[in-house]
Amino acid sequence: MDHSSFQPPTGGPVRQSLHFGLQKINLHDAASPFIPHAKNPVAGSVDLCFITTQPLADWQTHLADHGIEIDDGPVRKTGANGPLLSVYIRDPDKNLIEISNYI
Repeated sequence: MDHSSFQPPTGGPVRQSLHFGLQKINLHDAASPFIPHAKNPVAGSVDLCFITTQPLADWQTHLADHGIEIDDGPVRKTGANGPLLSVYIRDPDKNLIEISNYI
């Protein structure tokens, strides 16, 4: 596991994240989380980003077929290893889940 700090290319606050191979967990300051974030960010909360090689269009169809609403996306984001195209959904506790393809 690696820990890193980075400043998003659009500026803004420095972000902290944990990296596991191609996966990344973003850590938020509960007092000032960056957007998007969990519905009720609290100390100890994390957002999860899952990298997939399956096209996001397939994920969008799969999620729709199962009645899972996409909260945002597809949008371009910065991942642990470069630019991403991502969709965002919520788990049952309203935490943020990102599903991404590297561009």
